[in-house]
Amino acid sequence: FIVSKDTFEHIADMEAMLSALRQLLASGGQIWAGFSPLYNSPWGDHGRAGVRIPWGHVVLPSKVVYALASRHQGRTVRSLHDLELNGITPRAFRRWVECSGLQFESVRYNQSEKKLLRLLDLLRNVPMLESLATVSIYSVLVAS
Repeated sequence: FIVSKDTFEHIADMEAMLSALRQLLASGGQIWAGFSPLYNSPWGDHGRAGVRIPWGHVVLPSKVVYALASRHQGRTVRSLHDLELNGITPRAFRRWVECSGLQFESVRYNQSEKKLLRLLDLLRNVPMLESLATVSIYSVLVAS
């Protein structure tokens, strides 16, 4: 049994991490994982880029975001990895889980009573908006 809270959006190589976690589990073992905010969501830069408007870190060119982040951090930022973020999307997470030998027992998105998250949860069902409207993922993964 493995529990992970608010870490998966920071792991540089999620495919390798999920495979390594899978190796630690017996057949039927579970990983309970919850993480947020995802990078493409309104505040997915975790405040690390210093962009103070929702989705600003997504809509501005990367060069601008990294320049703002460098100023905000007081050090050179050239990539998301320099901000200790991985840019994970719901689609990528589902793909990595599939490739790791794990299976979803359950997966939920945007779990909250906050009105904005309920609205975003409706919008995430529009395929081209899924990554922009998914703030959090909570899942139970099972080793096959």
